[in-house]
Amino acid sequence: WWFDMHGGWFSSPELLEEISRERIALEVAIDTDRSSVAEIALVIDYRSPLWTESDNRLYESLIRETLRQIAKIGAPFDVLELDDLGQAREYRFVIFANAFLIDAERATMTASFLKRSRAHALWLYAPGWMGGNSGCDGVRALTGFTVRERAGGILAARVTQTAGVNQSKEFGPDLDLRPQLAIDGGETLAVYADDARAVAVARAPRGAGAMILAAVPGLPAWLLRQLAKEAGVSIFSFADDQIWACRDWIGMCSGSVGKR
Repeated sequence: WWFDMHGGWFSSPELLEEISRERIALEVAIDTDRSSVAEIALVIDYRSPLWTESDNRLYESLIRETLRQIAKIGAPFDVLELDDLGQAREYRFVIFANAFLIDAERATMTASFLKRSRAHALWLYAPGWMGGNSGCDGVRALTGFTVRERAGGILAARVTQTAGVNQSKEFGPDLDLRPQLAIDGGETLAVYADDARAVAVARAPRGAGAMILAAVPGLPAWLLRQLAKEAGVSIFSFADDQIWACRDWIGMCSGSVGKR
C-alpha cells in the first residue's frame, strides 16, 4: 500500500528514493500498453461457496494456498470469475479452483471456452459435484474422468515418480473432509498420502487440450510450473519468482537472490 499508516513507516531516505523512482515509472506507464499477456488463468466461482461448509478449512487450500503457489510459477496469471468465461480471451493453462456448481448452461460455456482457447484445464477437488449432474457423475460429465468416493482418510497427497520430477513433497489441506475422490484412468501424477492405491492427480487428453483433475488441492509451485510448461506457457523464471507482465512492461518480485 502506498500511504503512511502511522508513525512514519516510509520515513527512510532509501525507501523514499525507491518510491520516487517508481513514481517516475508510473508516469511513463500511463501512456503505454498495459494489456495483460498472461497465458495462465485462475478461475474462481462466487456461487459454489454457498454450497460448501461455512468455515475456511477448505478454501484456505483451494484459494489462498493456490494463489500463493501460482505466484511462484515464474509466469504472470489473470484471475477470472467463472460466469465471465463467455467473454474471456484465450489462455493456455486454466486452473478451476472451485467449480463445484456446474449446471447445463455453465457446462456449455466452460466447454466452449476451453475449446476456443485450446487450453489445458486443471480442475481442483470435486468439480461438477453439484448442478445438472451430481456427485461422481457430475465430475465425470465435466472432466471426462471416472471417479469414485474414497472412504475416510485425510485429504493429503504425495507426488509419484511418474510425474517426471525428483521431488516428492506432500501437499494438500491435511483435513478430514467430504467428499474425497479417487480417480480411475489417466496418467497418475500423485496418490493419496495414506493410500497409495488411490489416485489423487491424473490427466488424460480430451480434445485440443489436456484435462487434469487434482482431487487434492494445494498443488506445489514446481508441479504447477511443470503443468504450465506442458501447456505451452512461457516461463519467465524458474526460481519461484512472482512475475507480472503486460505488452510493454514486466515486473518481478524475486523469491531469492541470484542470477535470472
